[in-house]
Order: sequence, then structure tokens, then C-alpha cells
Amino acid sequence: VRRKHARGLKLACNGNASTAKLAEILQPFRPGATPITVAYRNDRVAGEVVLSPEWQVNLDDALLERLREWLAPENVQVLY
Repeated sequence: VRRKHARGLKLACNGNASTAKLAEILQPFRPGATPITVAYRNDRVAGEVVLSPEWQVNLDDALLERLREWLAPENVQVLY
């Protein structure tokens, strides 16, 4: 149901987040149909970036679990 109805996945990150770690987590779930938006914030800047289509993922419980362990549950949001 989630895969069929989700419009996207939104991840909230701060200045301590690693792009390499994000790529490592996403890799097994690519390619997919779900776009990812990263909401980034640090002491000096804030904004949202939609990742390119090559980074779209298949929404899977294992993916969401890994992201929530890394970023914290409140920073991982499935958009419907």
C-alpha cells in the first residue's frame, strides 16, 4: 500500500549528516519510483533539495528502519 500511494520520502538532516552514509543506506533500494527530498539545516543555512531521479527508491520497511535508526524516527517522513 505504501509503495502504491506514497508521493515521496522526506528526510530531515543537520550539519552532522553524511552524504556517504545516506548513499550507502539508499543503494540497496535503488532504482525505484519514490522521489526523495532532503530538508537540510545547520547553524547558517536551511533548505530542501529533491534528489535526482537516479536516487529514487523502492519504499521498503527495511529502508525506513535503517533511515530512522540513522536520522531518528521524526526525521523520516513518507509523503502521501
